[in-house]
Amino acid sequence: YPGPRQPYPPTYGGAYPQPRPSVPSGPPVAVHGRLIDAASGAAIVGGMVMLAQPGVDLRASMALLAAGRITQAQLDAQILARAQTDATGQYTLTGVPRGRYSGAGVATGFTPAMITLTIGPSDPAVIEALPIQIGR
Repeated sequence: YPGPRQPYPPTYGGAYPQPRPSVPSGPPVAVHGRLIDAASGAAIVGGMVMLAQPGVDLRASMALLAAGRITQAQLDAQILARAQTDATGQYTLTGVPRGRYSGAGVATGFTPAMITLTIGPSDPAVIEALPIQIGR
């Protein structure tokens, strides 16, 4: 008796290479925008806008942080780019590679607003994003 049959295809590491996600080519970009109060349209001063590393679901990671299942340091390690808003609610994320990202706009006293950002190969070097609206 040769033993139990092994599953086919083999499930051990490296037997079959996994396809890599398609990554748009081109130089990194800067993303510029505003964080605003959804109710009044007022600028959010001192808020934070962040993009997660490719493949990271930032909404899920933030929920895990809120539940105490990951630390702030573990969340920070998943962030690709972040910027604090200025006195006019403006932010600029620099050096962002082209691709698709989950992100968030957050501020004390507000509910985080989740965003998805896709930067294609033909997009300009500076992207003007739509305002991120966060509510209470």
